[in-house]
Order: sequence, then C-alpha cells, then structure tokens
Amino acid sequence: MLTYLRYALATLFVAVSVGCLALWGWSLGNPEMLVSARCCVNQTSLGTQVYGGGMCFYSRQRPGGSPIFYYNVHHAGGLPLVTFGTGDFNGHRFGHGRGMYGFPIWYAVLVSAVVAVAALRTCFEI
Repeated sequence: MLTYLRYALATLFVAVSVGCLALWGWSLGNPEMLVSARCCVNQTSLGTQVYGGGMCFYSRQRPGGSPIFYYNVHHAGGLPLVTFGTGDFNGHRFGHGRGMYGFPIWYAVLVSAVVAVAALRTCFEI
C-alpha cells in the first residue's frame, strides 16, 4: 500500500515539475505577459503572479465578502509589477517583502523534481 502512495506522490511532483518547467519557458518567451491567480476567503486574499521567469506568492488582508477565485493573463507593459522591500523583483532572483515571497520558476522545478526522486527512493519501514 505504501508503495502505491510513494508512486502517486512521485507522479504528482513530476507533473508539478513539468508544469513549472513549461510555465518557466512560456514566461521567458513572453516577458510582457503576466499570469495571476487569486483566491479570497473570509478576510484573507492569497495569490500568485508569474512574470518574466519568476513567481511571486502573497497574502493580504481584505474587507469581508464572498469567497472568490479568479485567474487572469494580460499584457504587463514591460514594467516590473512586484516590488519588494529590497528592490524590484525581476524574476531572476529571490526576494521578499510586504507579505510577498518571490523566486525564479526554475527553483520550483528543481524542488519538485527532487521531492519526486526522494519519494521514489525512500523506503518506508514500519
């Protein structure tokens, strides 16, 4: 049973790795485009943005309202959209500030691939 769980976990993380790799290639090939997704529940808004080879996650407080989720792709106009306390996030470095955390998408590819390999190589002993 645990073998099937390991294979399912490895399959999930390989799919995440391939998806992030495709998203990274797309965002480098289309540096003027911004992909954003946001989920708002109660008074918390969680979101992500992909822009120019980088990814940013953020959490913000918002006035109460009904839960919403939206996904958007639009032209960014070549301007840096995410500004951290340490400077502008250009997608090629790590950064944080004002409730946001950013990193290059290749990092997500690397982490998810390593987790997939670890799931396959780990021996569960009871």
